[in-house]
Amino acid sequence: MKEHIAHSGAWGLALIVIVVASWLLYRYLAPKTWKEWAEVAGKLAEPRYITFTEKPGSGLTPRK
Repeated sequence: MKEHIAHSGAWGLALIVIVVASWLLYRYLAPKTWKEWAEVAGKLAEPRYITFTEKPGSGLTPRK
């Protein structure tokens, strides 16, 4: 069962698009100062704390 899978050969183009899009996003959306970086890091970490913090009555605590 050796089937040949045809590829379009667009991996190079895909890589170029990813690099250019990443550069543009970093260039125009990245924070400028360390204080802004810290704020962004806190906002990104917050959902993890909310998700993994046990709250009484939230369904994670066994009911007695």
